[in-house]
Amino acid sequence: MINNQDEKSNGNYPKFLPNLPCGEDLFEGKSQDKIADNIITVLRNVSSCKIIGIDGPWGSGKSNLVQLVAKKLKPQYHFFIYDAWGHQEDLQRRSILEELIQDLTNEQNSIIDGDWHEKLKILLSKRRETESKTIPKISYGIIISIIAIIATPILKVAADSLSPQSWWRLPVVAIPALGMLAIFIYYFNDERKKAGKKDSFKRALTRFCTIYQNRLEEEVRTEVISEEEPSVRKFINYMEDISKDLQQKKLVIVFDNMDRLPHTKVQELWSSIHIFFAENKYENIKVIVPFDRAHIKNAFKQEDFEQDKDNKMKQKKYGDDFIDKTFNIVYRVSPPILSDWKNYFKIQWDRALGNGSTHKTSFNSVLQIYDLLGKDVTPRRIIAFINEFISIKQLIGNTIPDEYVALFIAGKPKISLQPIDEIIKPSYLGSLSFMYEHDEDLPKYIAALFYQIDPDKAIQVIFTDKLKSALDNNDADEFKKISEISEFYDVLEKVIPEITNSQNAIVCLGSIQNDKIGTPQQVQGIWDYLYQKIQPRNDSQLAEFQLILLERMTIHKEEYLRKIMKELRSAEKFNVLDYVDSINSLNEKFTDLDVINKLMTKKIEAESFIPFIQKTKQNFTRYKITCEQADLNSYLSNLPISNHGSIDYIPYLMENYKLETFSRRIEELISASAPQQDYNTLSSLFRLYKELNIRNKPLKVKLDDSVVHALYNNNEVEDEFHYDLIAMRIAKLDKFQTPYAPIFEKELEKTDKVFVTKISERIEYFIGYGDILKGLLTFKSHTLLISVANNLTVKSYGSSSMNVEESIKIFDDICNMANIDPLILIKRLNAWKKYVDKITPQNVNSYVSIFFLKNALEEKCEITDHCIDCAIKYLNALGTDKWEESFKDFNSYEYQLSQVLNYIYSVDAFDAIKNILKEIAEQTAAIPNKELWEQMLSRVKGQGKDLVAAFNGVRDTFIREDNINPEVFNFFGDWLFKYSDMDEQKSSLRTIFKTEIIKNQDNLNLIIENKDKMLSIIGAAKDESKDFNDCIEEMLKTNNDTNFISFAKYIGITCTGSSNDNEDNEREKGIDEVKA
Repeated sequence: MINNQDEKSNGNYPKFLPNLPCGEDLFEGKSQDKIADNIITVLRNVSSCKIIGIDGPWGSGKSNLVQLVAKKLKPQYHFFIYDAWGHQEDLQRRSILEELIQDLTNEQNSIIDGDWHEKLKILLSKRRETESKTIPKISYGIIISIIAIIATPILKVAADSLSPQSWWRLPVVAIPALGMLAIFIYYFNDERKKAGKKDSFKRALTRFCTIYQNRLEEEVRTEVISEEEPSVRKFINYMEDISKDLQQKKLVIVFDNMDRLPHTKVQELWSSIHIFFAENKYENIKVIVPFDRAHIKNAFKQEDFEQDKDNKMKQKKYGDDFIDKTFNIVYRVSPPILSDWKNYFKIQWDRALGNGSTHKTSFNSVLQIYDLLGKDVTPRRIIAFINEFISIKQLIGNTIPDEYVALFIAGKPKISLQPIDEIIKPSYLGSLSFMYEHDEDLPKYIAALFYQIDPDKAIQVIFTDKLKSALDNNDADEFKKISEISEFYDVLEKVIPEITNSQNAIVCLGSIQNDKIGTPQQVQGIWDYLYQKIQPRNDSQLAEFQLILLERMTIHKEEYLRKIMKELRSAEKFNVLDYVDSINSLNEKFTDLDVINKLMTKKIEAESFIPFIQKTKQNFTRYKITCEQADLNSYLSNLPISNHGSIDYIPYLMENYKLETFSRRIEELISASAPQQDYNTLSSLFRLYKELNIRNKPLKVKLDDSVVHALYNNNEVEDEFHYDLIAMRIAKLDKFQTPYAPIFEKELEKTDKVFVTKISERIEYFIGYGDILKGLLTFKSHTLLISVANNLTVKSYGSSSMNVEESIKIFDDICNMANIDPLILIKRLNAWKKYVDKITPQNVNSYVSIFFLKNALEEKCEITDHCIDCAIKYLNALGTDKWEESFKDFNSYEYQLSQVLNYIYSVDAFDAIKNILKEIAEQTAAIPNKELWEQMLSRVKGQGKDLVAAFNGVRDTFIREDNINPEVFNFFGDWLFKYSDMDEQKSSLRTIFKTEIIKNQDNLNLIIENKDKMLSIIGAAKDESKDFNDCIEEMLKTNNDTNFISFAKYIGITCTGSSNDNEDNEREKGIDEVKA
């Protein structure tokens, strides 16, 4: 603290302001003057007022108010100020009296006389009790001498026990003397070093022979000092004596700085003040206690709990009660109003920095900062602020503007806690953020002030080391803070070449985006430098820094990726699982770099390969990790049988590895384990056996019926092997040994979907799909087999086996017995398309049914195309004789085949048709089903065949043989009218339309239906028409059918005696048509 008088005489600015109460009211409102006057009035006139309290927070001017009162009451009143804070470690009663008596009796004051100096000595005297003990220290020489005296007789006896001729006797006896001689020699050398040769022998002999070394005594003294605290009665007596000796003078005791004491000390001192001054009255002594109410209340906070009537703790605040009980009057020091404190601030500023300094532009900024950021605007704080401002300005001169110094002082508490944070992102700005938050100079100046360095170099000096440390240690939080400064790239560019841990630096730098580092060119330069600095790694696990560097680089990406992959692959202690994780990370993060396709093959041992398969499962091939097939087979084959239950990776291997050796080993183990009928062992073995032979169904090794029965019977758990055993039973169909069959009967009748699916999934390991279909013929009574056959047809459960031509041969039976959709079955059979070539045009009639072909036409696939092609070729190869045979029996395979295929009949087939028609006409063949023939002839006609010649041949046969009868006519009549040229043969009417034909009603109806053709035939017959006409004319006499009469009239025949004009006209019309 600079002395105020020195400052006045000096006249130089800036000057430090004294931080002592001045005893003046410098505020405009003069509130302290008013309070002081009231206190003076009370002290002078109110004798009952013993103790006055002055309530106000720290720095509010309480001490100044006391000084103001003291000034106005001098010289009648003497003020004694007791610094409670300064005496907090002393005994308070004793200290109060000691300080008070010394103050009142010193030469300057001499307020009280008498024997107070003696009283003070008594008060300050201390009692001392001393206890002394003398502890002698015996010399080493005497100790050795005593030991020698004791040892001599013992050693003498020992020497006498030795042989008289032994030379050891003398040395044994001489041991005590030699010991004493050694001690003397030691003392002699020691004294010679200390004092030289003179008197060395004498001194050594004296030390040797002295009982108490150096003839000195060592004393241990214990002192007990007692300081007594004056009792309550003694303290009161002292105070009463002082009051009497004051006579006409008045004493005011001020207990200052009480609100700075710890809570326990406040309670102790408060208790003393209350007892000695609030409850006792001294004629010439008054007490003033400045205090902070909040601090006092807080000190008594632990007393704020009491028990209520329910024995529950209840809070009650007693602080105010203690204050009210102690003080007669309490005056409150009011806080300065805005105009008051600002005026006070200006006055103090001018005092410190010279008149007119408040007119500078910077002052208003400083005042604004103090106004908005200052805490508890009190005179003390204002003075402290200005003094700190001056101390800083003396250090920095004018290198930093005043407002930044003010901001630093206001924000120093926060800045000190987290300097880097506050320099970069100041949180202390409060309501001034809008002005300074984006001020680019603020970080520089605050850094310069905090670290006391040149502002122009502050940022780089401060942040260079911190940034380097953050990068080397991967302190991302610190790094992110530093990255917020505007000079970040400049600092980073300087630091990067100096880093010692490039890997940590990359990770740390990756914690912010590239655009926060600098321009794209600057960023690339930083990352390229780091890329050049990294060292090769020997690890199969990808490091975080590698991912970050690869991501942030814009060039050399492909090159660095290959380096990384090579390092991972070539690691000395290669760990395939770490390698997989690393590749996955690269592939997921860098989809554009096609990581997987850049992988190179890495061969590892089977022991490591198995965990790799377990991790990657079906995707293992993408990593290009391989293992020697022989090594893998050997490793698996040598695994103990107890490990087989945990093997869960065989399905993934089967696509790329042939595990035949391991499969044979499993077969051996099954055969060896079957007799023991160990369910768990066989379950594990069969699971592996199935997985190893997923494409080699059915399995070679099978269990005997007795073993299947025993395993099934002794197991109650429906696990996977339980269903295997049921499938094994079904696989035997009707060949399963009778004694063991009944136990499975219930299972064989189940049809629920879940159960059927379970059996379907595994049954083909024990019986082929084709054999299951064949088994339907012999094992058809069991519904489970039917359901399984249906399920296997609809859905494939892996590889299946079948003799496809045999299945096609019994296609009809399979569909009928299992109620299988034929189209679905055809689709399923098509899986064996490459084996269907065993069906040929020569044997197609033995394998391919009409039913199959009907469905084959609806389901186009390779197998149906082949069968249809064979069938067509088969029909094409048929000769006329075979066709004649087929056409005579429309149930024949060939005829039905031709119908189903809509076969275009060959020349041989057409000739066969004509031959059969001729045979029918000649009546050497039975008359067939006309409807079927109609269908066939329509198809033939539709295929473009000309039937005229065929039926002209039939006409000619009838003319030649003259053998037609009503049944034959009924068969041929329609086609003769439709296809033959009967009007070209004169004899057609005579030989075909005989009287028996005409008189047959069915035949007559056909003739009437074709009256136009008949008219032509009649016209062509000329003179051979008489018999026909006579027959018609005769029939007119008895046949009244209008159609017949109309027909007769149409051909010009009427009944005798019944003609008219209309009939003549119709007949003439008919004749004209015939002529035409």
